[in-house]
Amino acid sequence: SSGINAEWPLRPGVFEIAAKLAKHGPKSVAKMTVPTYEECFVNAQEKRQQISRLYNSLTEQSVVDKNVTWAEFRQFTKDNKNFQNYCELFGTRKARSNFDRHIRSLTIKWIEKRKKYRLRLCVDTTA
Repeated sequence: SSGINAEWPLRPGVFEIAAKLAKHGPKSVAKMTVPTYEECFVNAQEKRQQISRLYNSLTEQSVVDKNVTWAEFRQFTKDNKNFQNYCELFGTRKARSNFDRHIRSLTIKWIEKRKKYRLRLCVDTTA
């Protein structure tokens, strides 16, 4: 559990205020502060950034082979809260796009590694 609650909206709703009023009386509502639009916007932006960071680190740490498929990754992360939060907030298409981008970077790293290895073999055999 990451401690992230990606529930929306961030402002307290009318039903929450009514429930608090019914439970604790009128003084409880007076103590309740309603955040401004700017505070809600900054809070939502921070949550989006944190959820993105958690999903990206999950992808980078769990996918180390360029041959992993999207289906395998989804099966592996189906119960992961970070994956679920990211898909709820940004959508599965965006999650797949980031996964594909990570696979492309792994492929590029693998190609570079092979090139260096082959160059080293050429230099060793000619020397």
